[in-house]
Amino acid sequence: MFTLSRRQARALRAVARKCVPKGAGRRPDPTVTFVAGRRGPYAFAAVGEVTAGFRLPGPAEPQDAVTVPFAALAACEGVDPVPVLVKPVGRKVTFTWADGGRDRTETVSVLKPKADPVPPMPDAFADAGPDFLPALHEAGRLAAGEDTRYSLARVQVRGGAGQVVGSDAKQAGVFGGFRFPFPDDLLIPAVPVFGLKEVARAAPVRVGRTPGGLCVAAGEWLVWLTADADGAYPDVDGVIKRNAGGSSLRLGPRDADRLLDALAVMKPGDGDDGPDVVTLTLGPSPAVRAGRSAVPLADSTCAGPACRWAVNPANLHRALSLGFRDFSAKRPDGAAVATRGPDAYLFVLLAPGPAEPSPPAADASAAPTPTGVILMHTPDPNRRPDGPPDDEAPDLLAEVDGLRAVLGDALTRAGRLGGLLKHSRRQRKALETAWASLQQLKLGQGG
Repeated sequence: MFTLSRRQARALRAVARKCVPKGAGRRPDPTVTFVAGRRGPYAFAAVGEVTAGFRLPGPAEPQDAVTVPFAALAACEGVDPVPVLVKPVGRKVTFTWADGGRDRTETVSVLKPKADPVPPMPDAFADAGPDFLPALHEAGRLAAGEDTRYSLARVQVRGGAGQVVGSDAKQAGVFGGFRFPFPDDLLIPAVPVFGLKEVARAAPVRVGRTPGGLCVAAGEWLVWLTADADGAYPDVDGVIKRNAGGSSLRLGPRDADRLLDALAVMKPGDGDDGPDVVTLTLGPSPAVRAGRSAVPLADSTCAGPACRWAVNPANLHRALSLGFRDFSAKRPDGAAVATRGPDAYLFVLLAPGPAEPSPPAADASAAPTPTGVILMHTPDPNRRPDGPPDDEAPDLLAEVDGLRAVLGDALTRAGRLGGLLKHSRRQRKALETAWASLQQLKLGQGG
């Protein structure tokens, strides 16, 4: 007999749903296995290449493993710690628990067990530290939806280098500073389970090597990840080294916070709901442009040749959210590299725009200012932006950009007002036409 709480049944179902690998296609049918061994009783949910479970309360009573359909947990799950008794009887398993003062019972058929239903435990676990689970989660988010030449739908765990790597060929993240108890590199499934609160908040976090892959222990949870022994992974370190250097930007804390707030409300690539490109101007007076608004980065510094970077807002938002503040790129048409201690984030730069953006057309139906630019306050045209010292020439281009931003905002407001006036005029004409039609009918009082 096994015992777990209704709350544990609910948690196991939630964790299992997040064990589906990225790019897996059809979701494999999960199963649940109850087993007791020398280390105690356990409950495991197996979902293809990933298995997750935890140790059950009670003493270890060695017995055969029992495998049931995943749906068996749905009937008995809940938010309370009420115990659920799991009792194998022949080819059936009975789940019994109390619900609202009444005893409930659910009986399911036993599934044919696998050759070895219990995942192998590592010979030894090593402390992975609190940053390991966030690294696995972020690397999984960066992984591609499907494999092409390389196994980009997987996450690379580099044992000797102490790194976790994820990439979709357009961006890549390297999270380092770990000490793993194995020297080899592993390609494991990219799964969102490590961002789930039940697992992400658990401690301590340990990791161990198994014959088939990797086992991650977080508190009471255990997650087994089957490694791809035949897959290949690109040389992300080499790509980063080839693109790092050249022109660089170090964002100050205030500029980074302001940019992060603005980018959080943008909807990149969604037409009028947000700009597709954010332009960073690197030079003596760094600035950022999104849509019609240009804002000086007074708290930031640049080094290397002056240039302009066209950046996908989603990439810049991800970099800032992960705490990156130092950026560099050798070519404005290549890739940018963000660094922070042992971590790095690489993303492709977009085609750079013209050196001088054309002024907005004076059209009454001009598109509204993109969402999110409002938070990047339009500069006051009567105030000089923070620029070079008095003994250097003033930055006239920054003055022009500021003036254009103000004029662009005025044109936008004028366009909105014009649109409202047109709408009001159409409504008035429609009412006049309707009234004239009614008068032509010459309806009497009894009409």
